[in-house]
Amino acid sequence: MMDFHNRYPSLQSCDSFNFLLELACSFKRPDAFELVERAMERRGFTDRYSKRLRVRHLAIRGNREAALRLSSQFNYNAVPPDFIAEVLQTPSRHLRQNASASSFHITLVLQALNSTSTDDIEPALLNSLIRYLRYTHQYHLAVALTAHYIRLLPLNPDSLQHNTARELVHQHLSLPPATVSKKPPIQLPGLQEILPLLRLHPQLHPTSRTLSLALEWLRRRRRRGKIGLRMLHEWKKEWGDVVESSEVRRKIASFALSDGDLTLAEKLVNQEVDNRLGDWGNTSASITLPTVADGLDEGTWNLKRDIFLWRRLINRLENAWIKEGNGKKVMVARNKDGP
Repeated sequence: MMDFHNRYPSLQSCDSFNFLLELACSFKRPDAFELVERAMERRGFTDRYSKRLRVRHLAIRGNREAALRLSSQFNYNAVPPDFIAEVLQTPSRHLRQNASASSFHITLVLQALNSTSTDDIEPALLNSLIRYLRYTHQYHLAVALTAHYIRLLPLNPDSLQHNTARELVHQHLSLPPATVSKKPPIQLPGLQEILPLLRLHPQLHPTSRTLSLALEWLRRRRRRGKIGLRMLHEWKKEWGDVVESSEVRRKIASFALSDGDLTLAEKLVNQEVDNRLGDWGNTSASITLPTVADGLDEGTWNLKRDIFLWRRLINRLENAWIKEGNGKKVMVARNKDGP
C-alpha cells in the first residue's frame, strides 16, 4: 500500500497519510507506523488527527503511560476526551493477558463514580473505559460503573442516553472471543449480575440483540436449547415481543440440535417455516450467502442471509436424523412452498 502511495506524490495529502497510519496501527510489524510517520513528516504533512493516531499506536502496543504523556502535551496538560479514548483503546491480543488498570484508569473511574449527572460523563469515553476495565479483568468495577450511570439517567432519558445505557449492558454481555470454545473465566460476572442492570431504570428495555448476547452464555452448558427457550418465554413475558427475532429463534434451535434434542429442534424449525412461507417462497431456491457484490439493499440482504442460515440449519437437522437411523423423520417443511 505504501509503495502504491509513493507512486503518486502529487496526490498525497494529510488525509491519505492518515489513512495509512490507521492501517499501520493494526500491523504486526512494530516499525510500520514509524515508516509512514517519517514519510509524512518529510512531506510536511501533520495535523491533530495524526497526533491522535500516534497516541492510538502507543496504546495498542501497550505503552499507555507514554501515550498519556504524549496526549497531555496537546492541550496545555489537559488531556482532550478524544485522546483519552485513544489511550483506553483495547490492547492487542498478545498484550491483553498482561494488561492492567493503572492509577490513571482508576482515577477516571472514581471521577465517573463521583459524578452527579450524566452530563458530566462523556458516553464514548465511558464506553472505552468500561471496555478497557473488562479486558484488564476489573469486571465488577465495570459493572458498578455501568450501574452508576444508569441510576443517574433522568426519568425520561433522551435517545442518546437510552442507547448509551443499553450498549453498556451489551458490552458486559459480549463474551471475550476466547470463551466461544470454552467456559467463561470464573471471575467474569455472571448473567445474574449483569441482567439486573436492565431493571435499574423503568425506561431501559432490552432488545432481541440483548437476548441474543445473553444466550451466548449458554453455549457451553448442557440442555442449552431448553434453557434458551425458557429464557425467551420469560423475557417475552416481562418485556414483550421486542426481545424475539429470527436470530434468537435460530440460535435456540441450533442449541437444541447441538444438544441432540432433535425433536425440539425440528419443532422450532417447522414453526419458523410455517410462519414465514411468504418470505421463503419469494427467495431464490439456491442456498448461497449474499455478498456486497450482489448490490442488494440492507433489508433484502438481511432477509437472504437469514434464510440462508435457516436452510443450513435444516440441512444439519436432516443429517442428524439420518445419523440417528430414522430416515423417515426428515423434515417435510422443505416440501412446502418454501425452500
